[in-house]
Parts: sequence; structure tokens; C-alpha cells
Amino acid sequence: MAVQRVVIVLPSFAEEDVENALLTFARSFEVSDILLLSSDEKAIGNKALAALKRLPRFRFPDISGGDEAAADLLRQGDLLVLTGHEGRNSAAGLRRALTARALQLGLPVCANLPMDSGLAAALAGFLPAADALAPAVRTGAPRPKTGAAVRQDEVVAALYKAGRDMALRLQKDERQPWRAPMRWLRYMSVSALTLLTPWLSEKARLRLQERAGKLRPTRHALAWEAMVNTLHGMSYEPAPFIPLSRKLPYKTLKTLSKITASISPRRSERFARSARKRNPAAAMGHNSLGSLFSYLQEFPDVPANRHRRILVSDYRLPRADLSAGERATLGVVRDLCDFGFEVTFLPADLQDVAPYRAELEALGAKVITRADGYDLAADYIAEHGYRYGAYYLVRIDVVEALLDTIRRISPEAPVIFHAPDLYFLREERAAQLSGDPQEAKSAAETRRRETAVMKAVDHVLLVSPAEVPHVEQIIDRKKITVFPALYSEVVENPAGFPGRRHFFFLGGFGHPPNVHGVKWFVANVWPLVHRALPDAEFHIIGAEATAEVLALGGTPGVKVIGYVADLDPLLQSYRVSTASLLFGAGIKGKVSMAMGAGIPNVLTGIAAEGMGIIDGVHALVRDDPAEFAAACVRLYQDEALWVSVAKAGAELVDDSFGDRANRISALHLLDRTGVLPQSLYAGFAEELAPRAFRPEEAPDLSVVLAAHHRPSVTKRALAALQIALKGRQAEVIVTGSSADEAAFQAESPVAGLHWQTGGADPFGLALARAKAGSLLLLAPETILMPGAVARLFEKEGGPGVTVFDDHGIAVMSDVSALADRLAVGDRRLFVDQALLQKGLRS
Repeated sequence: MAVQRVVIVLPSFAEEDVENALLTFARSFEVSDILLLSSDEKAIGNKALAALKRLPRFRFPDISGGDEAAADLLRQGDLLVLTGHEGRNSAAGLRRALTARALQLGLPVCANLPMDSGLAAALAGFLPAADALAPAVRTGAPRPKTGAAVRQDEVVAALYKAGRDMALRLQKDERQPWRAPMRWLRYMSVSALTLLTPWLSEKARLRLQERAGKLRPTRHALAWEAMVNTLHGMSYEPAPFIPLSRKLPYKTLKTLSKITASISPRRSERFARSARKRNPAAAMGHNSLGSLFSYLQEFPDVPANRHRRILVSDYRLPRADLSAGERATLGVVRDLCDFGFEVTFLPADLQDVAPYRAELEALGAKVITRADGYDLAADYIAEHGYRYGAYYLVRIDVVEALLDTIRRISPEAPVIFHAPDLYFLREERAAQLSGDPQEAKSAAETRRRETAVMKAVDHVLLVSPAEVPHVEQIIDRKKITVFPALYSEVVENPAGFPGRRHFFFLGGFGHPPNVHGVKWFVANVWPLVHRALPDAEFHIIGAEATAEVLALGGTPGVKVIGYVADLDPLLQSYRVSTASLLFGAGIKGKVSMAMGAGIPNVLTGIAAEGMGIIDGVHALVRDDPAEFAAACVRLYQDEALWVSVAKAGAELVDDSFGDRANRISALHLLDRTGVLPQSLYAGFAEELAPRAFRPEEAPDLSVVLAAHHRPSVTKRALAALQIALKGRQAEVIVTGSSADEAAFQAESPVAGLHWQTGGADPFGLALARAKAGSLLLLAPETILMPGAVARLFEKEGGPGVTVFDDHGIAVMSDVSALADRLAVGDRRLFVDQALLQKGLRS
């Protein structure tokens, strides 16, 4: 069942109404949590409040933190319930704010339910129907119904009426326990009279059937069932009257099956089989839900922190020492743990291999393997998948193995597919190179599989911008994020040119492009290089070397080193890296690792693809064998060129592929997919420290930030801003007093900031010096979410004002009243209201 946590907003009600209504709801349904919100807890009544707080599933969360706390709360819920009618009371503002946020988040809203005995049953209709109702609730669009259209108000009214009757019956039965058996006795008595059907007139028979229907104990539940079926657009026919002569054999056989179960399982199964054949409801083609309680299945114990729990799966425990793709998986897990998520890593093969499990557990992740009692990874998800708020799956075969189970167990949890490279693109390029029709056929099958996976998941992560045009033909661009996940280290003081020697190729040889590339280099390029540099050697480094690769060691000047556990010391001895790939996809970890170690590269176009590499600046890029060899010789001998390329390459890695760069990309991915809770990010932002801002001659955005008297608050805002500005040319101007600037520079100086202090109007002076055509004005306590700036520039409609609160929540406001004061012409404004008021007062 989809609804597992209900958020109920309480206005001011009489004490008895609140207690009775909510206790009835709590006794009726096993939802995991009932979150109660009220603008005034005193209005609930001390007695009712104490009674509710004693119940384990009732919680009174604190939303004094404003819109951020409310939004975070609503992300945990599956249904928002507004009781009573909106008026001019203290709860009206709370109700309107929560409704707006709920609709933004796509949360179903059940409004204006009376706070009395019918609340429980009316909500019961929304529990199984909330997912079906969500589009109608958000848009007001009618839903299909037999012969008519169902609107939200009709839905609520019908559910309330059917549920109120059922709730009243349940309450009467609770107060007068003898009513239920007496009702059954009268029902059975009237039903027994129907055995006389052969001797009764048609009129008498119909009257008995009508009377039996009214006495039927489950009739209110069946009326409610009919309404739920209607909500789902299903036709509903009332259960036909079944005479006792047909019920009695069925009931007798069922009873005998239960009695004999412990004596003779085989005989018990025979009785059960006979009972199923004689089931009168099944014979009439009607599968009644029976009663409300037999319909509502028990909810699993869903953790309250589900939105902070994420499951990551790759085809095996990540072996960062063997491949760049697995190093990226390990980096993602590390970042998720650092952000504050509770991470579970589930290897698809369930193999427990030392020391890789210990590496993950040291980061804070929980690891599931076959030792935990599971034969398949999907078995773990089938049992525990409902506990996770999101899934991060690496490689298509992992998605194929797990996605169906995830959708069945946790259909609302977003699934992110991380593609280390596009398999179909790599295989198509290999087929074109070889001309082998079998390879082309295999590539076509891979394209079909990868296309199906991308359409089925919620978001696709590509590592290379060069792959986006290929995937845009398959899915909407909004479902795609480019995350160049390599997590390459940058050596601070690498060895210089004179102390280094030799060429090398680095790669795992379980990857076909690496095998083909190194063979091509030894056959076509190395003879030319070796002739020019007879003392130089070419070393082949990497795990899983094939027989073909090992055979290359017989070539003069070529050595096969194989697997090396610790590459860092070894890389400080080499002078030039080569990446001679002729086919492949994605971005290349071997290239970024060499650059980060301070080693310049000679690359083919495929090896440089998607990494922003400029020929002659970050590396030398050649595809012709003779030109590739000449570039190797030149880079090996020209110290000035070597130093220039090595420095530029290291800067590129630091900006795009290093740990910090990838961490920022991960935050943008999580924010874009709706997986990053604001409260979690706010806590993470407390630990952030801004780096130097790069001065921009022609920025496309000018940011004006009001300094806080505490430098740590300003530093936090700048760090979050720096993440939000990823990939954008921006200047940052900080306004405040001279004392604010002095305190900030003394505690945590940040290069590249423009301070505007002193004068009668520092705010106005900051606006006057801004260079860009767009302005973003921030209060000192604002923590921008990672994707906030990108979303502002995606807005359509030209100039406007975005008013930020201190939690980075934006709402649109009118620009007309500000035009004269700010004198900004047609520039776009992103304005924080608190800062704006400060500027207007100055």
C-alpha cells in the first residue's frame, strides 16, 4: 500500500472531537506514523493532547524552523490531511503554506474533512487511493467514473458518507459488544429462511433477500469498497445474495481444512481444494473484499528517516584499485555518507571479498552479502526495499536485475541509473572499426537493453557530455544529468621533468578498448618512438592482463608490469602517459589519474572525448600513428612544453574530476532528482569552507551578499553559493561594515571576493558596481540548495524578482515597485527580501 505516513493538520476543535476522531483512526489502521500539526496545541486540550502523545505512532513534529522544516516534513509524508474548514483563525496561514508546499512536492491533499467519527473512514478511502488521486488533487482534473466524472469534492463527500456509516457501526460495536453477535444471529436466521426457497413465493423470497442484505454485517464496508473501486476507475457490482444452501458446504469444508491441518496436511489440502471449488462468490465471478479490515493490509515498519536512506548497488563490491569506474562508485558512496545519508551497499553478485567490504564499512556504509542469508540481491530488496527513500544503481545489468523488485516493493522511491559509459555506443564504435556483423548485431541488442533501462528509471546519470546527444534521442533531457565521476586525486607537489623517465599505458584489461588500444600502440606507434628514443621504455600497467597483452612484453623496449596495488609512487617516476584508444565511450580514468599525478598525456580523440581537453594545452591529441609517435617524442624531450601541459592538466582535473569537483556534481545530481533533503544539506553546509572565487571579466551573474556579524555564518553562505554557482561565470560582492570585513578576513579570508563597505548606502553602491545583466541578492543566513541558481536561470518570462527567505526557499514577487529605487533597467533580479528591505532603509 502506498500511504505509510499521514500528516494531519488540526485547527481548533473541541477536546472530545479531536480525541475520539484520532483514536478511532489510530485503532483502525496500521500506518507507520501519524504526524499532527497545529498552530496552537493549547486548542487541542490538555487531556486529548496527553492521550495522543501516549500512543506510539502519534508524533508532534516541530515546524518552528519555517518553510524548510515544513517542506522536509512533507517529504516524509504520503498524504496531507486538512481537517475543518479554512477560516480567519490562527491555523489558516499554516494550512495555506502547507498546501502550497504539498502541491509543489506532488503530495496528495485531502482537504476540509470534518473532525468527527467519520474522519477515520474517509481517510481509509484515501489510503489505498492516494496514488490514483494525486493527479486529480494536484491539477483539479476529473477522474473517470461509470457514466460521470469524479471531482475531488465529490470524492471526499462520497468517501466521507460511506466511511461515516462504517465508523459509527464500529463505534457502536465497541461500546456495546453484544451488538455484533446479535447482528450475526439475526442475519443467519433470515438467511436460514432462504433454505425454504422452493416453498416461497417470488415476492417473499425477494423480501427475505432484501432483509438479509440490510442485516449483513459487512454491508457498510462493502459500500466503502464500492467507492474505492470507483475512485480507481474500476466498475463495481455489489456482491450478489448467496443462499445459505450454497454457503454451508463452502464454510464446512474450510473448517475441516483448518481442523485437519495439524493432523494430516495432505487431507487438509484436499478439503481446501474442495472448498475453493465450491466458493459461491468465486463461482459468481465476484471477489468481494469482505470487510475493511480484511482489505487493509498491514504496513511494514517504515523508518521515520527513510528519506535519508539510500541503497547503492554495483555488479560487485567496488575495487578502486582495479578500475576507474569502481573507484567512482566508491567515491559516490563516500560522498553520500559524508552528506549524512544512511547508505547500504548491495553488490549484485553478493560476494564478500576482502578488503573491499572493509573499505565500504570504514566509510560508514552497511554492506549486504550472501553471508546475510540472501541468494539473490533482489531477495534483499523484496524483504527490506521499503526502508529506502532512493536507489542508486550502477550499470545496466544491475538495473535489469533489481528494477522490477524495486518498483513492486517501493514504487515511489526514485531510481537513479549511473552509466559508467554508454555500452551501446562503445560497442557500435567497435563494430564500425572491425566491420564484424556479429559485433554490430550484439551492439544493436545492447542498445535495445540500454534504451529500455533508461526509459524505465527516474533519472539517468552520464559521465560525459559527449554522450548526451545520443541519449536525448531516447529520453527527455530533463531526465539526464552529466556527472563526470572519476574522483581523481591531484598531487600537490609532483616530481619534476628531470627525474622522470619512460612511457606507460594504464588500464584494466578486462575492458576490451584497453586491450585493443595497447596492441595498436605497440604495433603502430612504438616502433617509431623507440627508433627516436632507444633508451626509453614503454610500460603496460593494469590488472587482468590477457594473453594478448602479456605477449606484448616480447617486443623490444616493452615491459608488462601488470597489477600494482599502490600506483602513487610508481606514477611519480614516469614522464609521459599514453592513452591510445580507438573506440570506447564515457570519460577516461587513466587520463585524469595521470593528469592528477602531474604527468602530461598523448591521447587519441576517443581518449580525450568529453573531458574538455584542449589540444596543446591540457594534452597532445593525435589519431594518426606517425603523428601520435611524433607527439610522444616531442613531449618526452621538450621540458617547457612538458611543464606547461602537466600544469594545465592538473588544473583541469582539480576543476572537473577531483574529489571536490565530483562532490559538487553529486550534490547537484541529488538536488535535481529530489533526493537531497533540505535539512540534511543545511547540516552538511555547516562544515563547508569556501575556496577562492575566480575573478571574472565578463560575468553573467552578479551576486550581492550581506555580511553577517559572525564570520562563520557568512562563510557558510559563501560555501553553499559556490556550490550553486557550479559552471557559471559570476562575481560576488559582499556588503557590510568595515568591522564585518575585518572580522571575516581575520578568521577565514577568501580570495576573489569584492567587499563593499562604508558609505551611506553600501547596498546601493554594490548594485552600482555590479557588472552582470542578472543580479542575485542574498541575506547572510541564506543557504542556497545546489541547483538553486540553475533553476533561477531556467525560469521563463524575462525580468522578475525572486524573493528568498533565509532557508533558500524562493517565491515570485512584483518588480514594478523596485524599478525606480534600484535603477537596473531590464536586468533580471533575484532578490532576497530581507536584504532588499535593509537596502531600502539605508
